[in-house]
Amino acid sequence: MEQWIGLVAGALTTAAFVPQVMRAWRTGSTNDLSRGMLLLFFAGLSLWLVYGVLTRQLPVILANIVTLMLTAVLIGLKVRGPADPLSRRPGATHLRIFWRRTLTHFAISLGLLGVSLLIGIWGYAYYEHLSWRDAFLNAAMILGGMGPVKTDLSEPGKVFAGVYALYAGLVVIAVAGLLLGPGVHHLMHHVHWDDTPDGP
Repeated sequence: MEQWIGLVAGALTTAAFVPQVMRAWRTGSTNDLSRGMLLLFFAGLSLWLVYGVLTRQLPVILANIVTLMLTAVLIGLKVRGPADPLSRRPGATHLRIFWRRTLTHFAISLGLLGVSLLIGIWGYAYYEHLSWRDAFLNAAMILGGMGPVKTDLSEPGKVFAGVYALYAGLVVIAVAGLLLGPGVHHLMHHVHWDDTPDGP
């Protein structure tokens, strides 16, 4: 029960951070955010992550990993600052869009993997009564394509493991598409593959 409370609390506090990151991406402005606050917050999250690893508390580890990534995005935007007039050239603008899309897709992929991992942890803990560490190991092995560690499953557990394995395969395809998409689009733009013909 304590683990469930910790997982829900971590998910809520992490999700509360997402709108700020999305707003900063959309507007490109971080003027309302203090650089010192972000750096101190990042340092605090890093120490919480170390604490979670040392005490083997999965909710603390997962929540702080995701929030660290989101904070790193905000720090990157803050350090970059507003675009200068020279960066408004078409090539520079497209390169800036490329990096923004790449980081955005990376953040989405990270969130999708995190949610998928939590689903697997819940399923193995609920159907097979595994500890949170063993459930994490089995879910991570399936998402990583290595296969589960525990194979002597109950009948409901077999159904869950099969459905989760199919779902994990789709997640891998989706994440691969998200991560490769900005690079492929940038390459097409660079060689003008996306130009429409002028006509015969």
